[in-house]
Amino acid sequence: MRQLLHKYAELDLDAVFEKFYDTMLSDKAFSGFFKDEEQIKSLVVRQKQFLLDSITESEDEVKARYIKLGELHYGLKIAYVD
Repeated sequence: MRQLLHKYAELDLDAVFEKFYDTMLSDKAFSGFFKDEEQIKSLVVRQKQFLLDSITESEDEVKARYIKLGELHYGLKIAYVD
């Protein structure tokens, strides 16, 4: 079942991330957190992998990863919109 979910997640993932970043970057408050297009591309690659990896992890593992990610954002004073 998880493999099937993984395949579905890959189908339109590029469009989902493109729409998310288009929306976020149109807001000046959020767009100021990114230095250039390369940083955004790198972030998208990591976020896609994070999402795909979460499909095969247990709920507790996903919660722990999101807590760590939230703490990282808090420490860097970067908005965490997930």
